[in-house]
Amino acid sequence: PIEQLMRPLGSQSNRNFKAILISSHQREPRATLLESVKRVMDVECYGSAFPETKGKKFLKLDVCRDKMFALCPENSMAPGYYTEKIPDAFAAGCIPITWCDQNVAHDFNPNAIINMATFAATGYVEGLREIVQPHALDRIRNEPLLLKRPSLDSIKTFLEKMISELLS
Repeated sequence: PIEQLMRPLGSQSNRNFKAILISSHQREPRATLLESVKRVMDVECYGSAFPETKGKKFLKLDVCRDKMFALCPENSMAPGYYTEKIPDAFAAGCIPITWCDQNVAHDFNPNAIINMATFAATGYVEGLREIVQPHALDRIRNEPLLLKRPSLDSIKTFLEKMISELLS
């Protein structure tokens, strides 16, 4: 629900300092990001990319329930390309650890996520170690993912104008 994404995560005191990754593949940059995150915290992996869980049924909410983080990198980096991964992680109560371009700020609050792409120049592991320090995590937990309610009004206006012009 939108309301949940407009509220901060809060304390997460009932969650373990672990990440979860649900994936069907380990193509780059996902494999590198996974190895980097594993150097900072434990990561539980689910999905067909992992032999130990391949073919097993699980609910995303159930496997996220006790984890503080969800590793949810996008499959590719392009301006405006963001899938369900970030809001799903946040809705499950996890801090999203993603990999996407800086334009993510147009759709989501960049202060509510950990974007590994921002650490590319200085090192993924070092950047992640710094951002998961308690004082930094407290700041992230106190940020909503959405700063304003999403609206399709501008698209609706555009489409109405286009249809009107086509019909005239």
